[in-house]
Amino acid sequence: MGDFFQQLQKTDMQINAGWAVFDILIEHPVMDGEDNKCFAHVDFETQELTIDGTLSDECARQSVLHEVWHILWEGIGYGDMAIAEDTVKLHNEHLTESATKAMILFWRLNQEIWHLLWDSVPRESLETRDGA
Repeated sequence: MGDFFQQLQKTDMQINAGWAVFDILIEHPVMDGEDNKCFAHVDFETQELTIDGTLSDECARQSVLHEVWHILWEGIGYGDMAIAEDTVKLHNEHLTESATKAMILFWRLNQEIWHLLWDSVPRESLETRDGA
């Protein structure tokens, strides 16, 4: 189990969405609601975010953030339960304002997870990144 998971286990292992608190579970394999294997999954009925404990740190970080976005979208009215179809037509300004509020809510309610997601990202210099 990678450093990301070790650090994650030092948190309260929960995502507070303001309207619900989701427990974080580390398992292998992770199955979605349709019995498909996946990296991570949010179950809105049980209020659980499950992540595959065999993922690399980078993949785990991205997967947790992906699932957090599912939770955030649900909380501001863009979840599958609120929308009859998978497409939503929005203006850029409305989507940007909604996403901003959702991210601020997540940041304010989940400081440990926020720092785990962002502070643990390996830093690289501009010269390394740009191939100089």
